[in-house]
Amino acid sequence: MVDQDSILIEVNQICNLNCEYCFYHDHGRYKEQMTLSMFNEVLKNEPKNIFITGGEPFLNPNIIEMIKLAKSKNIKCSIFTNGIILLKLLDSVAPQDIFENLDKIIISFDTFDNGYSLRTINSSSILKAIDKVLEYKSSLLEVKICLNNYNIQLFRKTVETLIERGVNSLSINLVHDIDSSSKKFDIKNTSEITEVYKVIQYYSAYFNQNYVKAHQQYLNKEISSLIKTCKAWDGFNFVNCLGKTYGCPASMQETRIDKTKCVSEKCINLWEMY
Repeated sequence: MVDQDSILIEVNQICNLNCEYCFYHDHGRYKEQMTLSMFNEVLKNEPKNIFITGGEPFLNPNIIEMIKLAKSKNIKCSIFTNGIILLKLLDSVAPQDIFENLDKIIISFDTFDNGYSLRTINSSSILKAIDKVLEYKSSLLEVKICLNNYNIQLFRKTVETLIERGVNSLSINLVHDIDSSSKKFDIKNTSEITEVYKVIQYYSAYFNQNYVKAHQQYLNKEISSLIKTCKAWDGFNFVNCLGKTYGCPASMQETRIDKTKCVSEKCINLWEMY
């Protein structure tokens, strides 16, 4: 692996949820967990930032040792999670073992609407995890709102309610269609997308501005600007749970490719890492 500023590390592909829009439905999942020794090998490249993902990373039995190892090497460490296992883990692990070894905890969230069922779990369980992080150290928390055709009209209310709850950092994830589902998750309605960005602009103090700008460039078809934004192969790599290195998890190419042929809707959600 070449040295990179940022590395997205997939420590597993297994998950405790079965979200209908998850791309793993199309590709299946490896059952293997990344080992601590493999994780250590990745860190030998001395990245400035790592982003731990899954599956659900808190299902990896080595996750506490992993984040402690990153901390000991002065590597900034962020983790993507649905929050459920994090909450359960806190029953058996000292909170500081998790919270003091992370720089950011990014919890995915869809909506407060209890009639919404795409994530196969009631939002109250995820909210308990959000509240726990807020209680310990609010500056650690970012809530990622997963937007699709089934919750976009509730976006403004979701943002406002999360802010009222004490969340100070928000981002969005545009959910895309998957081959294994007949449901259409892609948001095609221009007026709805426009409304989303009105909400983001109004609450701009709470959103990652580089990330939002990349989305706007994509929606405005400013492809040349997006190519300049993307750091895959240049300052960013993806390592899967088997230790295989790729330029990024969207292209899944092991060697550098022509970015003018790469930027697509599949990678729009990756730019928050810069």
